[in-house]
Amino acid sequence: MQSFKRSTSPSLTQQCRHCVSADNCGGCSALGRCPMSKLPAHLNQLIHRSTETRFYTPGCVLASQGQPAKGLFILKAGWVKTVFQTRSDRRVAVGLYGPGNLLALPDVMTAGRFSFSIETIEDCEIEFLSTDNLRSIMEQEPALAMHLLQVVSGLFLKAMEDVHEGAGVSTSERLLQVLRDLAAQCGRDTGDGVRMRLPFTVQHLADRVGCSRQWATKALGELEEKGLVRRSRGWIT
Repeated sequence: MQSFKRSTSPSLTQQCRHCVSADNCGGCSALGRCPMSKLPAHLNQLIHRSTETRFYTPGCVLASQGQPAKGLFILKAGWVKTVFQTRSDRRVAVGLYGPGNLLALPDVMTAGRFSFSIETIEDCEIEFLSTDNLRSIMEQEPALAMHLLQVVSGLFLKAMEDVHEGAGVSTSERLLQVLRDLAAQCGRDTGDGVRMRLPFTVQHLADRVGCSRQWATKALGELEEKGLVRRSRGWIT
């Protein structure tokens, strides 16, 4: 496995690891949740032959806002966050994503630029599918284009739903909705609630909710007092 330094903003430059692989969905921790796993076998094989498997350490920048969208990131393991930089240079964390997510899909489908920066929170395994390879596959297999269009439509509808649900509710209610969304991504039903590992900090949750770390800590406490969540050694139920 070869080590190399991926070009990022000066404050976020990290050592990343990279290798090429022809792995398939069978080894993915997000099997069943990733939209790619729902494709016919021949399409999945075609995609995997065209991807490059990359391993990243925490703090790596996968994509920089405003740069040409050169490819799609299929997150197989680990967690990342998306960050939007405002015109006043304020950095706003807008999303947390775990295994099974397709990152930068709308940007790649429109042949545009990255709408957000994508940064790793922990060690990640990602399959990178270049825009050129994706276009080539879609030309051969129009069914893939239709499938990805449905995924993009689903992302848009979910974003609109989040806007409506977040309007006029308390911080603890917004935090509970964020935790439910994260649990849907990576949680496991234990019969006594949905249990998930928390590789991110309270600050990450606060950024996602849009409040201070102090308010997020208070909101978590309120949810625990109500019996809606339980925390234990990096896990939450």
